[in-house]
Amino acid sequence: MSFRIAKSVIAAMFAATVLHAPASADSAPTPDAWERAQAKLHGAVVADDVGQPTGLPDSAVIGITPDHRGSVTIQRVKDLSAGAIRNGVTRNYADRDSELTPWFEAGVPVHPVISPRWECPRGKYDIDKNEMSEWCANWESWCRDIFTHYKGKIFYYILDNEPDLISDKAAVYTPAQAVEFTRIAYLTAKTIDPRIQIESPPTSAPETQYLRDMIKNGVGNYCDKIGIHIYGSQIDDNRFVRPWEWMSQYHVYKPISMSEAGVAVTWGRGPDGKRDPQLWRRNWQQLYYTQLKRFGVSQTILFSLYGTYDGDFSYVTPDTDMPVQPIFNEVKYGSRRRSFANGGFEQPNVFQREWTIVYPADKDAAPETASFVRGDNAGAHGGSGYVKLATGQNGDPVTIRRIAADLKPGYAYTLSGWVFAQGGATATLAAQGFDQTAGAKEVAATASTAGSWRKLSVRFVPTVSWAVVELRGQGGGSPESTVKWDDITLSAPSAPRKSAAPQDLSTLTTDCLVTLRWTPAADAAAYNIYRAASSKGPFKRVHTGVIGNPFTDWGVVNGQTYYYRVAPVNGGGEGAKSAPVAATPGPVTMAAAP
Repeated sequence: MSFRIAKSVIAAMFAATVLHAPASADSAPTPDAWERAQAKLHGAVVADDVGQPTGLPDSAVIGITPDHRGSVTIQRVKDLSAGAIRNGVTRNYADRDSELTPWFEAGVPVHPVISPRWECPRGKYDIDKNEMSEWCANWESWCRDIFTHYKGKIFYYILDNEPDLISDKAAVYTPAQAVEFTRIAYLTAKTIDPRIQIESPPTSAPETQYLRDMIKNGVGNYCDKIGIHIYGSQIDDNRFVRPWEWMSQYHVYKPISMSEAGVAVTWGRGPDGKRDPQLWRRNWQQLYYTQLKRFGVSQTILFSLYGTYDGDFSYVTPDTDMPVQPIFNEVKYGSRRRSFANGGFEQPNVFQREWTIVYPADKDAAPETASFVRGDNAGAHGGSGYVKLATGQNGDPVTIRRIAADLKPGYAYTLSGWVFAQGGATATLAAQGFDQTAGAKEVAATASTAGSWRKLSVRFVPTVSWAVVELRGQGGGSPESTVKWDDITLSAPSAPRKSAAPQDLSTLTTDCLVTLRWTPAADAAAYNIYRAASSKGPFKRVHTGVIGNPFTDWGVVNGQTYYYRVAPVNGGGEGAKSAPVAATPGPVTMAAAP
């Protein structure tokens, strides 16, 4: 979906930014101090169950692009518990500032799109001759001007929009050149205000080769988040997962921003006015929100508030300013923090709020494959309720998921459940989405024992304040093939053992930057970065609460040698530091990351 500045966008932010702390002494933070840092990092806010904002990680903090509707638009943002808007910014400050000022005054963060294609002179650029120098110089000047003008007001910038779909040859650039534009913006932002975050150029879909090539060419070294757009059936597991697979392939561990997403509101009904048979489309809003949590997505931007394609993607009717139902209410009330509950299935299940059936995208709704049974004392493991998954219909997995919020990042949890598999079916209990830098990751236990109840358990340490509980059943090949689940529990948090030292720490140096890369440590929820002028120290802690890597240290001087160590942190405190590595920043790469 191409972006135009006039379009409205709804932003739902879900997780943490990297927390940068001033340099301090070489001493490990106490668990209590780390908890306080994590609370700040994740924007935790106490809220009730009726749809109040709950902070960045646990709610749909909704925002939109200003569209000249003034106070009406701001009120709609408040109606949707808004927390961010997406907007284009230009150097025509007289016009743009008048639109942005009400949002600044309302305390709503602005997430603008800036582009090397718009208003930035390209000079003598010729893609066939790979002439980039003049365009890059102009882009650096343009970024510096924008970042300086909005310093202290805007802290997040999205770079360009769907570069994989650019059709104007004069504006086309390759994935490698996209990385260079990102590097320039990132370095410029950090030298002006280290709090500014940069999102890499978002591609039109999660499975595009352009995105893979950007990751391969090192875009993770020069951004705070990897940007992607996602629509319709792209929320299917097999498509949604691709960015994480590629990051794992190229040893990148960065949060992901789904910075444009949507579903046509007309998908709730067919051409004859009757209910559309594709159940996943009717329930897209809820399914998408669950997918965001299942894959640990950092934030998302929903398209759009007032709509531009005959209202297809609108949440409010443009002419009357009335909400489009039921989509508006699903955004307003559906994407809210939900602590884990009804693990014994003793209460009725509400699909849009609790246990969600995962239907394959682009398929008509299958016969009921998940039955929430109540009042069957003989068939339950405990009480009289359970869920029954019919796995013999077509051989596809039958899956239900539920979001568990209010978790303590860095602390250990045990997920347990009782299962009764029969007819050759296999059952899997899994915890997912708890690591926002490894979205495909899950911890799972499997059973296929027939004729008796069996307990399954898995342990995990979240880096965020939520996890997704998944119950699966698969196989069997006969109508008798079923899996019953009951008494699903999530333990109270406990402080895990401190993590071992990260391995394979290496550096990549460029002009005024040192980028660190390492292999993630088991059970680490975040990392602290230490720096010294000698390999023997003393090492000073210069960054805390770092989520994922590569991580770039920008407070360095060209020609000076620095020594770095990285320490993992979880609820048990700070773990062992890595062995020191040296780096000397400068225009030429001194040490290549693997």
